[in-house]
Amino acid sequence: QKATRVSDAGARHLKKSGGVLCKGNTVKYAWIKANEKEFPIHMMCASLNVVRSVYYKWRNTPQTAHDERDVTLMILVQEEFKTGRGVYGEMRVWKALRKKGIHTSQRRVGRLMAQAG
Repeated sequence: QKATRVSDAGARHLKKSGGVLCKGNTVKYAWIKANEKEFPIHMMCASLNVVRSVYYKWRNTPQTAHDERDVTLMILVQEEFKTGRGVYGEMRVWKALRKKGIHTSQRRVGRLMAQAG
């Protein structure tokens, strides 16, 4: 049976699944935090191969100023995208933000647009 084909149990090849197990630690930490109320933290850390003490350190570390600015910019980028009827690319959104006096890089706008989907 090929690794990419769905097996009888419905599970796919772990490396090809693109799920949380294959993502970086930050994604794993965010997933653990989102599911803290449903599952014990120690079990999630063990199943995701994450050191529990490192997870707690990540969870208790405050957001950086850059991350806080990203949250603000994300809202502005989404507003400009909606203003452009959902067809504006990163350059148009970036130029619209510049006209409003919001200074950031075009690359950052593109990254935020990609994160927003």
